[in-house]
Amino acid sequence: MAHAPSDTGGLMRIPWKLKSLVFAILDATHAGGLLAWLQKHVTRRSRVAFSTLSPDWLFHESVIELSPGKRLLEFGAGKSLVQNLYLSQVCRSQTVVDIVPLFDRQLANEAAQRISYITGRDLPPITSLADLAALNISYIAPLDVARSALPDNAFDVCVSTNTMEHIPEAQLGAILVELRRILVPGGLVSAIIDYSDHYSHTDPSIGRLNFLRFSDAEFRRFNHRSHFQNRLRHHDYERLFRDAGFVVERDEVLGWAELPDAISCDDPRRRDPTFAATAGRFVARSPGR
Repeated sequence: MAHAPSDTGGLMRIPWKLKSLVFAILDATHAGGLLAWLQKHVTRRSRVAFSTLSPDWLFHESVIELSPGKRLLEFGAGKSLVQNLYLSQVCRSQTVVDIVPLFDRQLANEAAQRISYITGRDLPPITSLADLAALNISYIAPLDVARSALPDNAFDVCVSTNTMEHIPEAQLGAILVELRRILVPGGLVSAIIDYSDHYSHTDPSIGRLNFLRFSDAEFRRFNHRSHFQNRLRHHDYERLFRDAGFVVERDEVLGWAELPDAISCDDPRRRDPTFAATAGRFVARSPGR
């Protein structure tokens, strides 16, 4: 689960071009392990720190409650599995996947302790992946959900939080088509998506939509494999759901920001009223029920 803070308070402030250079070096040296270490110990963006339940978890919980079977799939689960630990109270089972292995038992244990403290639930200590079985959670990585080989009709609901914005458009379309296959007829997708420029999360000198200043060719210089942003807008995701055959039952814009003074490309999407959205969420249903 990728975390996208709403401001830079308490976080390391990094000029965005410098951060882009660091990601370029990490890509060139295939230093994914170093990136995980930096996020945990230096920038601390992967640390578990919360004093209240996330509105994202509560939103997904409300969607799961609409599902009779409550067999859940999440792609892009992340390091701590904090969302899955919370949702274990309402799910019959959870299969959580990442395209690369990210699970961190220390962060997961911290998350379990925090959830236990806030909710009063007695979650077990998480010392290894095996401990997740007590909560009916199965973690699978690496797994590309676009080519999952998971059984047909295996899940009742899929959740995704701040992950879709990191997936190229064509691959995201393939994932949604695959979800049609592995969800039961009438199965639900609950998606929360961050449309903002992620460099702005640690650089307050730029706007939340700074990356729209650039054409695709220009932004390619700053858009790296280890920090990929697809720059899709709210209505693009709605289109992708519909193109994959889903019925969009609910879509909401969660935030707005001023557009940059200059937008490099003459993008016809600018005519859509949601072009300046910074976050949104969807509930989509697979047809057949």
